[in-house]
Amino acid sequence: MFLMIMLLFSCLKQHYASIEIVDDVKITGDSSFTIRAKVTNDGGSKIDYNGVCLSSVDSIPTIYDILIIDSSRNLNFLVEFTGLELSKKYYARPFVVNKKGISYGEVKSIEYDLSSNGGEVKGNYNCESLNGITSFYSGMNANGASWGVSGNGYSGSCWVAPEPNNYGELGTAIGKHYVQFNRDFEKQGYIEFWVNTYKAGYFNLIPRIKLNGVEIGSATMIGGQQSSSYWMKVRSPIIQAGNNTIIIWLSGDYYVLKIDEIEFFEY
Repeated sequence: MFLMIMLLFSCLKQHYASIEIVDDVKITGDSSFTIRAKVTNDGGSKIDYNGVCLSSVDSIPTIYDILIIDSSRNLNFLVEFTGLELSKKYYARPFVVNKKGISYGEVKSIEYDLSSNGGEVKGNYNCESLNGITSFYSGMNANGASWGVSGNGYSGSCWVAPEPNNYGELGTAIGKHYVQFNRDFEKQGYIEFWVNTYKAGYFNLIPRIKLNGVEIGSATMIGGQQSSSYWMKVRSPIIQAGNNTIIIWLSGDYYVLKIDEIEFFEY
């Protein structure tokens, strides 16, 4: 009987203070999001600290997992997690600590995948519609030559990098090749497109993305195959709202570089 009373008291003690997540999770970057939480009851004791714990393994995270503490001790607070992975499920759980112990709020599951956040297709480019848009390379000889249109695309024809030297065949790329275009985003979003960088015995190259002259990171593979004998589908990092100059660039020697079916998403 004494043991049962002690266990009951211990469980009740964990609920003297209470806390909850009060807003939807908001993506703030390519690998980060924010969570807002609120201490709804301090249990009659001064708050020592509060925050949010996170795990991609344990569906009920604790303070022994990834931990962000709100140093301000505000009852209504915002924390940010960074360095996260796309297409991975995370579990977030707010907590508060005072002299009576640790109290946890309800767990919120987060599928950190851009397409799960209401991404809506807002337009697309194929190689025909991209004709006349800037498409250059910087490498050996003839810097600034335009990409051409080739057959054997992912869907019909596609864009192919130009011949960079006097002995290579069309698309036998040396140096840094890129496709550049302007696009208005009413809301933040991303682009998805198909890429094939053929070189016998090698994997497809991963494109890098520049936004308004600043590199924002590499694309992420989301479909197709890694082998350069096949097409691979990729997704860009987050693109912020506004009028943006977007550059897709690839760098590698003696690859045949192709891009096809660019789609624009906003959410």
